[in-house]
Amino acid sequence: EAFLEPWSRRDFKRCMKSTSTSGRVIKFDDQIVGFVIYELHPNRFHILRMAVSESHRLMGVGKADIDSLKRRLDEGSRSRIICEARESDVTSQVFLRSSGFKARRILRGYHEDTGEDGYIMEFCL
Repeated sequence: EAFLEPWSRRDFKRCMKSTSTSGRVIKFDDQIVGFVIYELHPNRFHILRMAVSESHRLMGVGKADIDSLKRRLDEGSRSRIICEARESDVTSQVFLRSSGFKARRILRGYHEDTGEDGYIMEFCL
């Protein structure tokens, strides 16, 4: 429900087979209410997908995901988190900005489904 172009089960499986990819699922009353999937790079985390069910938004679920990644950052090696946000997804942009992210670059025509631009959003220690 969170994506214009959602991943299939196969997409998730393919992504999670990589040794450089990790993720976290958030459950509430034995129901999945959110998740984050990210790549581990030598100097950063790259969030590939993150979502919170509509029924659990504005309850701190997304903030908990971001905060867990921030706690794993350190000045010596991984010192930043990056992700992409659709130009039209103002909700995600506002959430990311409230979490300390800044728009660093415009990705012209980044989204294949619509040709829409995207933004590289970045949090740095």
